[in-house]
Amino acid sequence: MNPFSILLTFFCIFVIESTVVSENLIDKVNFIKDIIGNSFGNKIAKDDFRALDELYGSGDFNKSKTLIDADKHFASSIEGLVRLYAREEVIVNVLSEETKKIDMKLTKLEEYMKREVSQELDKHHDNFMLVRNMSLPKVKDFVEGTLVGIYRIQMIYNVPFDNMVNGNLSAHPTLPHFQSAHKLNSDDCLDIANLAKSKNDLQKTVEWLQVAEKLTIQENGNIDLVKSILEQETKLHDATALKHGKFVLKGDKEYVTTRIDLFNRNMAKKNKKKIEKFKRAWKDLVNKYPMYENSDDPESIFYEKMVHEEKISYQCQNVPGSTYLHNEGRLRCEDLDRSDPYLKLGPHKLERLSESPSVSIFHGFLSERQCDELIANGDGKMKSTPLSVPTGLKSSEFKAYTDKRLSKIHYISHRHNNLAKKMNNMLDMALGLNLSSHRVAAENYQLMNYGIGGYIEPHIDTDGGGGAAFEDYEKNPVSLKLGGERLMTFMVYLSSIAEGGGGNTVFPLLGLSVPPTKGTALFWNTIGSDGRMDERMMHLGCPVVAGNKWIVNKWVKWHEHMDNYPCYPDRRHYRVQG
Repeated sequence: MNPFSILLTFFCIFVIESTVVSENLIDKVNFIKDIIGNSFGNKIAKDDFRALDELYGSGDFNKSKTLIDADKHFASSIEGLVRLYAREEVIVNVLSEETKKIDMKLTKLEEYMKREVSQELDKHHDNFMLVRNMSLPKVKDFVEGTLVGIYRIQMIYNVPFDNMVNGNLSAHPTLPHFQSAHKLNSDDCLDIANLAKSKNDLQKTVEWLQVAEKLTIQENGNIDLVKSILEQETKLHDATALKHGKFVLKGDKEYVTTRIDLFNRNMAKKNKKKIEKFKRAWKDLVNKYPMYENSDDPESIFYEKMVHEEKISYQCQNVPGSTYLHNEGRLRCEDLDRSDPYLKLGPHKLERLSESPSVSIFHGFLSERQCDELIANGDGKMKSTPLSVPTGLKSSEFKAYTDKRLSKIHYISHRHNNLAKKMNNMLDMALGLNLSSHRVAAENYQLMNYGIGGYIEPHIDTDGGGGAAFEDYEKNPVSLKLGGERLMTFMVYLSSIAEGGGGNTVFPLLGLSVPPTKGTALFWNTIGSDGRMDERMMHLGCPVVAGNKWIVNKWVKWHEHMDNYPCYPDRRHYRVQG
């Protein structure tokens, strides 16, 4: 037995949080071992092993760990909030039941005092243990996720602060509004202001403090404290804006932003020329990163997230006629059958949203029943969605949880789940894929559910380099073992979001904004036909204002599909063939 095999055997017996290694678990280990061989050398981390099984194996390597993770970061998904509500309901019912019992027995207090206390406690033991053993979120965990959602809804959709306070929300003033039963108080606004500061957003810090000041006066609270904080943060914003303009880099990891215009009106009048100069400089920088163009600058994504912020706001609102929304005449719709006799009987309803690069839709790809069946797979099994988070201009770090992506995920194996197998077959016929021909022709299906203000920051699904960079399989043999680069993202909306409820998928550089419609599939190529990553495929999931957004997606690998999607150095883009 080689060292790698010994390591895996040791890992199975002693690391996994189970006292007994079942045959099923051994099968999972052997399957992953068969895929990666000795690509990891003699070292493999527990979390890496679990991740490999989630992406390419059973989808649920350690079920006990899955249940533990499902009880973290409740605010990251509506599914988690529903389960939390159910637990709170149990607690309320138990306490109500105990209260009734106590009320009935208070009239017989003397009689109870004569009994042994332990005998009385035994009667209530089961109910108390039920509440005691129930997993509930820590205040910090729950509040942080909620605050980020509220902060993003206001920032992205530019919801008036009075509306935010009163729970009157919409993705745009002209769209339907949703009224919450809850309102924000001054403490809530102070917490959101503190969150904005942690995001280095000096403008929103001041604006939320201004709202907190107004509410504190109405509530007869400690106005002196709030005014003191507001004065301090206003001075910081205006001093930063006067010195740096729109933003200033904070190390090589992040930037601090202002609104350029000062909050102090007298100071703004005195520095009018300087402020106008900063506005022109900001406009010049924005013009360096126009829509529809691919950049070879490795720093481009870092700056694009900032310079396209205003565009993204309009695109998430999906306002008709906006200059930031592009419509190629809705290129064309067609029945896609690829000359296949089976598909001719039931062709896919294809709509092309962008030709170069290719972004398309299959209308009605899944039925309502199929969507509901996929959602049911995540019941009590959703964990926080991991994300590769930038740590600098050219570096990133993989995190199991980050508020840059407010959602939860569960992996569905296309080897074990019958509906997932059927979806593979449907994709094979529709797009010329071979998803079931090889163990790493694609990653497992990823079932995702979004939470309060559910969102994911602008990103590109491919994990390769930008510009002229290609995946170097000699330097990264693991990537080759795992199917090579991600060729395509195929995503199906499993629920619809009502108009005004947000949750659109937006491609900022292509001017595309796609609303979630149950059963509709959205798909695009993550690399060009020359093997390069295209910065224009950067996309984001807009915050969910109201509703329960579910999606399932699949990342298709290039290596197994090179025959049907060959590399053409003299070309740039693939397209869906009819």
